[in-house]
Amino acid sequence: MTPEVVQFIADDVRQRDRDRYLCALLAPRAARGGLLALYAFDAELARIRSAVSETLIGRMRLQWWRDAVSAIFDGGAVPRGNPLLTALQACIAQHRLPRAEFTALFDARAAELEQPAEVVPDLAGLEAFAEGSGAPVTRLALHVLGAHGTAAETAARHVGTAWALTGLARAIVLHAADAGFAADDAITGRARALAGRAAARLDAAEVLPVPRAAVPALLPALIARGYLATLNAARFDPRDARIIRDRPNLLRLMWAAARGRI
Repeated sequence: MTPEVVQFIADDVRQRDRDRYLCALLAPRAARGGLLALYAFDAELARIRSAVSETLIGRMRLQWWRDAVSAIFDGGAVPRGNPLLTALQACIAQHRLPRAEFTALFDARAAELEQPAEVVPDLAGLEAFAEGSGAPVTRLALHVLGAHGTAAETAARHVGTAWALTGLARAIVLHAADAGFAADDAITGRARALAGRAAARLDAAEVLPVPRAAVPALLPALIARGYLATLNAARFDPRDARIIRDRPNLLRLMWAAARGRI
């Protein structure tokens, strides 16, 4: 990757996913570019549904990315001129990333696009979506870091799912705040249930004997813990300013990265 592409990707992640941008900065230097490419790619897919007014347009955007990634793996003609795709292609080649994780991620985002906006999935459906959209990225991050093993893979599945569940819980509360809604049983009940599932996933991950090399990929677990604690302290009330102001504890992240434990 050229320095211009590296800087573009870093700026993109800093703007759209500052939490995992901080986590990437705490990874070994050789892995940072790959992690940032993955997180930028994930942010790009995640915004498709909210960025389009028609499902058909969303399908076309997602299919463009699916076709482009397939071209990378199949040795086909990869579209030029897109710095994110350039960075992703370099990351896949350098770290020999597995295709199956990308397929799982695309499938989860495709299912999300087809979900009618007026239909809210049940808790099991939301957790399944969280695992499909969150776990593959975290497992790919392990490959970038050269961290392998059953414990690391299992922890990555739990942390990736917890990260997505935490995002869903916060989104419900923050969207309610943006719309001027007060706390009610529907909002707090769904957010509390999602937060509970996220916490259970984090508990499952934290007892696993993961190798030190895996820790940078799992640092979002600490950020999720902080967000969940704030949501609980605020009783999931959209009017509570602590939820809007919440930010990661950088010192805690740095300490976890330094000692090699989440």
